[in-house]
Amino acid sequence: MKASKKLILVSAATIMLTVPVLANNHLSNPVAAASQDNTQTTKLTFYINHNAYVYNHQGKRTKSKIKKGKLLKVTILKPKAITNPNQSRYFFNNVLAGKYFSLPTVSIKKTDFVNIGKNKYIKPGNIGRISPGKYQYADLSTKEIKVITKKTAPVTNQIGMPIAAPIKKGTKLTVDQNYYHNVDGADDYLSSLEYYRIKGTDKWVNLPDIKKSTRIMPNNFALAASTEDNYVIAGNSTYLYNIDGEIVDKSYLLIPDVNVGVDRALYIWNKQTKQADLYYHLTANKKLVWVPALDGTGKTGTTITSNGSYAHQTKDTANTFVKASDVTSQNPVALKVDNTPSEAQADASQATASDYGELQALVDRAGQIKKSTLYRLTEKAQQERYDLAVDNAQKLLTNKSTSIAAVKQASWQIKYDQSKLDGQKVWVKNMNKLTKAEKSWVVSLANCDIHGDLQKEYAGFYKGKIAVVTYNKKTFKSELVRYLKLSDYATDK
Repeated sequence: MKASKKLILVSAATIMLTVPVLANNHLSNPVAAASQDNTQTTKLTFYINHNAYVYNHQGKRTKSKIKKGKLLKVTILKPKAITNPNQSRYFFNNVLAGKYFSLPTVSIKKTDFVNIGKNKYIKPGNIGRISPGKYQYADLSTKEIKVITKKTAPVTNQIGMPIAAPIKKGTKLTVDQNYYHNVDGADDYLSSLEYYRIKGTDKWVNLPDIKKSTRIMPNNFALAASTEDNYVIAGNSTYLYNIDGEIVDKSYLLIPDVNVGVDRALYIWNKQTKQADLYYHLTANKKLVWVPALDGTGKTGTTITSNGSYAHQTKDTANTFVKASDVTSQNPVALKVDNTPSEAQADASQATASDYGELQALVDRAGQIKKSTLYRLTEKAQQERYDLAVDNAQKLLTNKSTSIAAVKQASWQIKYDQSKLDGQKVWVKNMNKLTKAEKSWVVSLANCDIHGDLQKEYAGFYKGKIAVVTYNKKTFKSELVRYLKLSDYATDK
């Protein structure tokens, strides 16, 4: 069960960090860092997340030590703005504005340091947060690290639900991914929980439970700019298109500068212009805010109200695309383009019976998928995305008068959304004596297992059993209380 996805809008009034670009932010001469004039420096605050030894300009450790948790005010070289964090081994981002900056370091005897004052240096790995609203990631070259559990460590999925027996204190592990789960609706890392994945598994351990020597860049480090794995920023004239390269509705545009989640890059052939253009597919089942266009001209100037806000409506953006030339991509997680312009031209032809084979097989298997634990215990939003993909495919199979591209896209969408199904039972210590937290997880999974025309009126434990009361949206009646089997939602194995 993954964390719920949501669209985050960043307004033009968002506070942004402005910095000039320096020609070189990674200095080989430590003395140069200390001798910069004030026009080339800026004041920041470092949050020290490990006890940090202080070194001199020769790289020798001094007797000084900065304690974990200290807020250290420093004057350093102004950071260099970067568009892709992979340009820098150490970087931080402004979580409000979605901007990235290279952390200035100096190299002393092939070891990286950050200058914190006259003849004072610390290692970058000892720095956690940098000033309010900014976060730092160290050593992007690190793909996996060795860690040791410093206490009995619960084994969870990436949002903290226990899925296996805890790991004993002192156990050595190799972890290969880092993930931030934002809690209580938080939109920044400062209120998030950090999990590390045990290499090659779907099992995770929480940061406070392990000792580590360095960081791994989080999978979702762009969390504050968008909770999507990939996103683009709408331009001033961004229409939505269908799989045949046609504008869905000329009456509407996306709000400029809004971050839009995308999950596929694809060339689409336009029969009118006789050319293939690159498009991004919007994350399925999303509701985005649109700005009414001016007579379909692509201008939004007259749609701004007297108080400066945009006139808008909410529209369903399932099965739609944005043209790559209309948007800006600032997400370093690049999408691989799935086809070529010539393939796009060929796929613009009408589909024949042989083109529907894979799609039919995927639809036929959907009934079996929906009975599985993988589907039943996945969060409702992802179930709905999968259901929507199957429903769209069924319409194409009934119509059978569409392009090859549309059939291929429908097959891709089902497979993509099926791959996101991740339902699992919660691990409990004793099936006969659940803790309060374990009961809470069981109830949340039971909520996921209410489908079709039914919606939850009540779910909880009654006299030691899982009880649910549902409401039928078709008959407008409440169903009788049902008691569920605990073993369908929990395991102690």
